Amino acid sequence: MQRFFISLFLCIAFENVLLSQKISSFFTPSKSDSLRGILSPERECYDVYYYDLRVKFDLKNKTLQGSNTIFFHTTKSTDCIQLDLFANMFIDSIVYRSVRLKDRRVLGTFYINFPTILNANENANITVYYHGSPTVAVKPPWQGGIVWQKDNNNNPWVGMACEGLGASSWWPCKDHMSDKPDSVRCVYEVPNGLDCIGNGTFGGKRKTKSGYSAFEWNVHYPISTYNITFNIGIYRQFQIAHKYAQDSLAMDFYVLPYHLNKAKAHFKQVDTIVGVLENFFGKYPFPKDGYALVESHYPGMEHQSAIAYGNGFKNGYLNTDFIILHETAHEWWGNHVAADDMADMWIQEAFATYSEWLYYEYLYGKRYVIPYAQHQRKMIENKLPLLGIREVNYPGLDNIDIYYKGAWMLHTLRSWTNNDSLWFGSLRAIQDTFALQTINTSLLLDFMQRNLRIPLEAVMNYYLKKITLPIFEYEIYPLEGGAYTLRYHWLVEGAGDFDMPINIFLNQKIKLLKVNTDWQTMEITSIEALNIRFPEDDYLVAFKRVK
Repeated sequence: MQRFFISLFLCIAFENVLLSQKISSFFTPSKSDSLRGILSPERECYDVYYYDLRVKFDLKNKTLQGSNTIFFHTTKSTDCIQLDLFANMFIDSIVYRSVRLKDRRVLGTFYINFPTILNANENANITVYYHGSPTVAVKPPWQGGIVWQKDNNNNPWVGMACEGLGASSWWPCKDHMSDKPDSVRCVYEVPNGLDCIGNGTFGGKRKTKSGYSAFEWNVHYPISTYNITFNIGIYRQFQIAHKYAQDSLAMDFYVLPYHLNKAKAHFKQVDTIVGVLENFFGKYPFPKDGYALVESHYPGMEHQSAIAYGNGFKNGYLNTDFIILHETAHEWWGNHVAADDMADMWIQEAFATYSEWLYYEYLYGKRYVIPYAQHQRKMIENKLPLLGIREVNYPGLDNIDIYYKGAWMLHTLRSWTNNDSLWFGSLRAIQDTFALQTINTSLLLDFMQRNLRIPLEAVMNYYLKKITLPIFEYEIYPLEGGAYTLRYHWLVEGAGDFDMPINIFLNQKIKLLKVNTDWQTMEITSIEALNIRFPEDDYLVAFKRVK
């Protein structure tokens, strides 16, 4: 048994080396990336359960100052914890039990030593006071940061999108995807006359000194730090009630004043979108916080219960705004069930993209999904693996294949399952089992394999870790008496298992083939040889005739 585990460890280590080699030309982790990405002992020793964030914005100088009180529970005895804040942001002081503590900064992280040891299973809190000018977004939301803009009336229009970049680009926190606070309060101070929209439930507005107003927002559910956001500007609000049998969900919309009438017409589709997604994945997961779309300067971002929207009120395929559809799907895939490391971002992006397919299928039927899916297939690049490197703050969002190739991988898995009741039950089971939790690839694959009752792990790992598509390689040659032989196998990159059955069409009749990497044969008729067709709409594979 010991030899088995040693062999397994060596295989996993070798696979990770190969994966790193594929990615190295695209991404070489810096020391800062490693500090952000790794679960160091100074991070593993505590779990954050509440943030009390207070920020005041100086729009003229494009700076902010504030404080964050971090409430945490120790999982191990410790006298030191690691927190994160970009090097261009400055710590003014750190207070613990009315005592000012010193910090040791290393690039974008800082370490706090306590005067005494904190025992395991102890609750504590510290307050970090800070200020600075946050990183400015280059191409939000993909190259994120703060957006300092003006609307068409020359009023301030400021927002934040920091997925990938990190929440620590603008506030001090434990900036790792594996640790979500259970709840958050955010109080934002902005100049009088402006609004500030945040995540969760509005807790009220009050005037403060020196011409500022404070807006309070409360999040009642676990939330990823990168999802915490603000939107500063002059907004108009309207609301739609999403009806259930005996209840309703408040859906709020915040738009610039000159877009109010256009938005009221355009956002009517949100009720249908939420309803269809609920049919597949369960009720909207954040009822206390409600659902909101907030007009933003950039195309869109799945900020939990405060989705950023900036697609210009334009509909696309089948009169649907795909930004609304995709970002709303993230409320289930990415916010309700979330990856615990940037390396696993394919989980939320692949499932959210695949949710677009399910929306069209539910409303219009499978035949309307095919052109949409084939359009997305053309955008697959096959340049990088879907799965990134763990614990190095891997920039997975730069890989477009986690969206489209990921969705096609899930579609392939559904075709292999060949049991929609089982397939959709499994999707719902993921939401139910991992509700409000973070997961990783290994955990998800194990769960799906047990629920779908098929040995999918080797095949899924091929799609996740390899760049090339599996090839169904085949040849057809005649036999005596007018019959033919079909010879076939999977041609895949490198050694390893790839055992996935596939349906083909022989003279318009479906034939299930059990296919692996070994050559196999079957006898077919001359008519079947002339009328063989492959299911290019059902599987993300290539078909290649060699003779």
